[in-house]
Amino acid sequence: LVSALNWLLPLDLANRVFLTAYVVVLPLSLRFLLRLLGRPTWPSLLALPFAYGDSFGWGFINYCAALPLTLLCCGFFVRALEDSPRRRRWAAWLAACLVAVLLFHVQAFGFLAFGLPWLLVTTAVPEDATARGLVARLKPRVPALVGVVPGVALFLGWVVLRFGEPADIQPGAPWKAWGPTFSPQNLGWKSFAQNRAELFDVLANTLRDGSDRWAMYAVGAVALAGWVAGLMRPEGTGSRGWVTRSRLLGLGGLALALYFLLPFDIRGYVYYLNTRYAHLAAALLVATAPVTVASWRVPLRWAAGACALVLAVTLGRGFRAFSR
Repeated sequence: LVSALNWLLPLDLANRVFLTAYVVVLPLSLRFLLRLLGRPTWPSLLALPFAYGDSFGWGFINYCAALPLTLLCCGFFVRALEDSPRRRRWAAWLAACLVAVLLFHVQAFGFLAFGLPWLLVTTAVPEDATARGLVARLKPRVPALVGVVPGVALFLGWVVLRFGEPADIQPGAPWKAWGPTFSPQNLGWKSFAQNRAELFDVLANTLRDGSDRWAMYAVGAVALAGWVAGLMRPEGTGSRGWVTRSRLLGLGGLALALYFLLPFDIRGYVYYLNTRYAHLAAALLVATAPVTVASWRVPLRWAAGACALVLAVTLGRGFRAFSR
């Protein structure tokens, strides 16, 4: 995509345009998901600081750019389940978006391998109220399931077959396999304590003086305020059960579990495996503020916008100093 932009713009400017688009689209895609899950959309602004951090700093731009598409996939999947008149249309969008996620980066696709089944079992469809029997319950869900087939087929043919190829095993050599793919000698692990200690560093470590952490702290404070407001004055949720309302929290919990449970490296195949999920987990979890009465949303929205301003000033100064 940057190469295509380079036909119109100088390469450095084309890269800046692409990175800017990624940063802007991340909260917009989260807003789309929040709206489809029936949640307040103002917390989408809180995701902005997590567009940066460790993966951005290392230049894992393919993975970063896959994150907004990952959130869109979750939204399309939910609509393919709930929107009975237009299920096939949403399933088509889901199929295209899921393939795009895999083309950008397999680790974002790996999250969806857990996230989409979670949404499948926690999302009710309109026909459930009158359905009798397993077949009747499964039928409304078929378009959503068909929508994931192209992406899964591409994954099996591209990624899984690659893991089956003979590895170039060179114990101790960098960027080479040290043993069979999933053998203990080929997996590099970090302890739970080390992952816990590094979590906030991973989320905000762009500037050496640590000043970019202020935006992360501000986002955490606003998210906490949103939870307090939601618990003090909850808004009626009608017939929506607690399982349905916990879908976003479950997605964030899955991303956080991948951060703590996966290895750091699969040598010769995937590097920085678990740390990349920290950004996705943080973006999802800060957006889980409960639904509150409308009078609370305007001040919370302004506070979330102020967090974006803190981030803009801090990173603007830091990048300008680095450029000099």
